[in-house]
Order: sequence, then structure tokens, then C-alpha cells
Amino acid sequence: MAAIKLNASKCRNIDRGYTYSLHSAELENTSTIKDLGVIFDPELKVSANTVKKKIKLMQCWGLLRETLYTYQRKLLFYFIRL
Repeated sequence: MAAIKLNASKCRNIDRGYTYSLHSAELENTSTIKDLGVIFDPELKVSANTVKKKIKLMQCWGLLRETLYTYQRKLLFYFIRL
């Protein structure tokens, strides 16, 4: 049976009052962990991830809205010139 080899320098510990070690190296404590693109807080909630995704969505929406507004104005001016 093959054993999984873990790299201790890439492993993190969510700070919940416990200390963990791997291969006699203590794992670094952190307030959040990102795993497979999802951000987890110490209570294993994804609210931090939701906020980050909402900000990104609002940025994309603003860019799309501005692009559509500019396109509509250009189209309107084109028909006025005809």
C-alpha cells in the first residue's frame, strides 16, 4: 500500500487553539485556509469566500454595464447621423 507523502511547508493549521505537527515540524497557524478555491474561516464557514465572490461579481457587473451603456450610446449616435 502506497503512503501519501505530505509537504509540511505547504500545510497550514486553522487557529482554533490547538497545535499540530507533521514530520516533527509544527504547522503554521492561520486565520483562513483556501482549499480548492473555497476560503474557510476557523468555524469552517465560507462567509469570507462569499464576500470575495460578491466583490468580484460586482466588479464584473460594473464593467458589463459600462460596456453596454457605451455601446448603446454609439449605436444611438450612428442612427441619428443616418
